[in-house]
Amino acid sequence: MSQTIAQKRSEFALLQLQQIPYDKDFATLAAGLPSMILQNGFGQAMSFLLSKATDKDGHFKKKEKHYSAFRIIVDWLKERQILQCQTEGTAILQLSQMPQDRYLMAQEEAMKVMEWVKRYANSGLFLAKGD
Repeated sequence: MSQTIAQKRSEFALLQLQQIPYDKDFATLAAGLPSMILQNGFGQAMSFLLSKATDKDGHFKKKEKHYSAFRIIVDWLKERQILQCQTEGTAILQLSQMPQDRYLMAQEEAMKVMEWVKRYANSGLFLAKGD
């Protein structure tokens, strides 16, 4: 029997949280990200995440919470075949060049997967990693 899209999002969120450096700061970021997307726009929120995850030399801090959130969204959009990017820069470029209907679909999918991430992150399931 096949999974619903909601079940796929749920499973994806759980698997992603198992693979990232998780702490209470990430849970706080995950909780606020859907609102940030609605208030500031999807492209702006994604650019913000990347800017916060970039060091002074222009390298991505891949263990940083903002980078983890960015990767979760991009990887989910790739899973849903909305993005076909290989780098962070091409993800932003593809988002900026999408037709409006596809962009809105990407935004909706990002918010839906982040709702699952938020739920699981706030549950505390991952605070005891390594126990």
